[in-house]
Amino acid sequence: MGNSAIYWYPDGARAPEIIDLGRKLSDLELGSPRFRSDVTPGWGSPVVIDQGGYRTVRIVLERIASGLVTRQLQTLCDSHLRGGGLFSFGLDSAKAWGSWCRLDPQRGDTVLTTYGNRFTAYGTATLEANDEFTVESPNPEYKRERLLYSSATGPKLTMATAIVQDYDQEPVFVRFADFYPVLRLAPDAPEPMTHDRRLTWTLDLDCEEWPGDLAALEPFAQHLGNLAAAAQTVGVVTLDSAVDKTVNTGKTVTYSPRVTR
Repeated sequence: MGNSAIYWYPDGARAPEIIDLGRKLSDLELGSPRFRSDVTPGWGSPVVIDQGGYRTVRIVLERIASGLVTRQLQTLCDSHLRGGGLFSFGLDSAKAWGSWCRLDPQRGDTVLTTYGNRFTAYGTATLEANDEFTVESPNPEYKRERLLYSSATGPKLTMATAIVQDYDQEPVFVRFADFYPVLRLAPDAPEPMTHDRRLTWTLDLDCEEWPGDLAALEPFAQHLGNLAAAAQTVGVVTLDSAVDKTVNTGKTVTYSPRVTR
């Protein structure tokens, strides 16, 4: 079991900068805002227009006494996050595992065929039986469920619990439940670091995770930290270059809202 960790790519970095927080978080809060409109005609039943949503992630670490960790976090916040930069977070650095499904999961499936861990740039992930995993699809479908991991044979994951719903929109992402590969500071986030008379510090990151960011990363996650000749570009692939589409995907992504009754 590892400590909590933050991963980010400073300008000019060939490898991720890894901030080992030294222990587990004080708190990790999750939310799931939804883009939904309800219309109720006077002569019929309500019509729901669902355009998906996103996830809020609040990362809190209190009583930071390490000068090294404090300086690393201040650099991250001042130079990167305040300007809209992206980062990854793992509650357990030994389980930074995430991938996309090669076959869309369907109800009853217990085996997920993936591309293998796409975040090996962050280190070797060690999975164990009964680790909690999350499977989710992008907007507007935006389905999500939690499963218990059993074992892996190459890129195929066997789950101890079965998928309960069909996933029809690609790319479907699967991860260790408390690994968040693409986070950004919320536009209205409060001061990310505060202190008690500069003796100890508190990290409080109010973040957002957007399904579109995860989908944009999918073609390039395996190239993180590498020269991306295979991705039709010159330079090093980072979270920011992949998601901001400075790496040429050659793809056009479109979707329409779901309308249900």
